[in-house]
Amino acid sequence: MRVIETTVYKFEELSDEAKDRAIEKYQSKMNVCELALTDGDCYNLMCEEAGFLNSEIEYSGFYSQGDGASFMADIDTESFLVGKYECLKELDFHLEIRIRRNNTYHEYSKVVVPLYVEDAIAEEHMKLIEELSDEVEQLRVDLCHDIYRALEIDYEYQTSNEAISETLIANEYEFDEQGNMV
Repeated sequence: MRVIETTVYKFEELSDEAKDRAIEKYQSKMNVCELALTDGDCYNLMCEEAGFLNSEIEYSGFYSQGDGASFMADIDTESFLVGKYECLKELDFHLEIRIRRNNTYHEYSKVVVPLYVEDAIAEEHMKLIEELSDEVEQLRVDLCHDIYRALEIDYEYQTSNEAISETLIANEYEFDEQGNMV
């Protein structure tokens, strides 16, 4: 048996070159799927305030084709029946989010569709329902963009040199002179 003694350093005691190496090694071992990207409750609240209840947000990111955010939710159809749509309150219909594509999470993987219970809905009401459905769909897509952008900003920060440096300091990790964790 042999004993090897080595001097250990806190992150802030390392040379700039060793700090860069420590950050690079930590970044390479990060599992971006496990990052605690932004509190999902704030997005669920955004959705709820917009009339989308019990939302389940899905996303993939951040630099590949098909990346994005989307959500499934119950639509509070009544909350949208204001103004010119008030006349639709007497009809038996509701709006629903349907899955369009199952293998991606971007905003166009889902779509808002109207579901009718009554067979005999006047043409003028049908047009209003379709128009309402389009407006709710656009709101859903805009929310998906907002959610994705916020997630992307959070991802960029959490994988930044600044955030990693803060993590290495806060957790009091120790390093050898070259910046390797010991």
